[in-house]
Amino acid sequence: MRRPSGRAGGEILALAEQRFGAIHRISYELLAAGATLAARGGLSCALLAPPGLPADELIRRGADRLYYLEHGRFALPEEDMHIANLVALMRRIRPRICLIGATEFGRALASGAAAALGAGLTADCVGLEIGENGNILQIRPAFNDHVLAAIETVSAFRIATVRYREYEEMPRGREGAGEIVRVPVVFPAEGRVRLVGAPSAEGKDISDAEIVVAGGAGLEARDIPLLERLAVALGGVVAGSRRSVELGLLPPSAQVGYSGRRVKPRLYVACGISGAPQHLSGMNGAEYVVAVNKDAGANIFRHSDFGIVGDFRDVAPPMIDMFAAARRTGAGQ
Repeated sequence: MRRPSGRAGGEILALAEQRFGAIHRISYELLAAGATLAARGGLSCALLAPPGLPADELIRRGADRLYYLEHGRFALPEEDMHIANLVALMRRIRPRICLIGATEFGRALASGAAAALGAGLTADCVGLEIGENGNILQIRPAFNDHVLAAIETVSAFRIATVRYREYEEMPRGREGAGEIVRVPVVFPAEGRVRLVGAPSAEGKDISDAEIVVAGGAGLEARDIPLLERLAVALGGVVAGSRRSVELGLLPPSAQVGYSGRRVKPRLYVACGISGAPQHLSGMNGAEYVVAVNKDAGANIFRHSDFGIVGDFRDVAPPMIDMFAAARRTGAGQ
């Protein structure tokens, strides 16, 4: 590997994320985001992973150089282990900017690495551009997605987290055109945090779902089983608004919106959701939106392809019967 210089180099570094022995899809989106900036210096990727992952897939998806740090400890979400190795790598190669996915784990790594490096960190970017002066502009929402701010980082190290589902995945297009560089793994000193368990691979990330059935403040705790039945009938997953999470109706991992997750399903069914801008910012990439609300003046209807004015408890049962029957006969495929 080349020796570090006193200032940032030209390459764009994307940090691939892996979960449960597979490369997360956001890694390919980061490569697509990085490709828009990498006309000079090339596009690199870092993979911190246990043995056995298809690392060459990142080369096929556009990485000119893959820094591969391989060790069994990377199979678990040990933040200290990941941060120490990312920091060591960035100090050695001094990339122009490091792109990290704005997932729960990615956000933790980005903040930890930025603190260790004294780096400028721009969170939840929805776009990346080259400014008139040749510097990188990091585009992120401000004021609840109503305004976009263009941020130029002037620190020696730069890190940006990029929202999931903002970029299309970089397609496969190359065979053996890139370089894989094996990087020695470093081991941090024992810290004050001990990993006692890891998340289960069970359950589906709502950001990956093709069909999302979401509940809002118009629902009550007794309505959640009905919401879940509707999701099952459609073959989808349950999600909700920030208010439904604050009320304890749904877990934080199910929250859609500016402070939650962004989804881009083929079908989004909004039940008892008013249509606040914060929520719309998380679901406006849906192909089709169906709204169910007893308030005919609810803002959600202005952003829906189909609307049903009525009480969710009255509307949902016939919908469940209809979709369940369609799935049994294959008509709903």
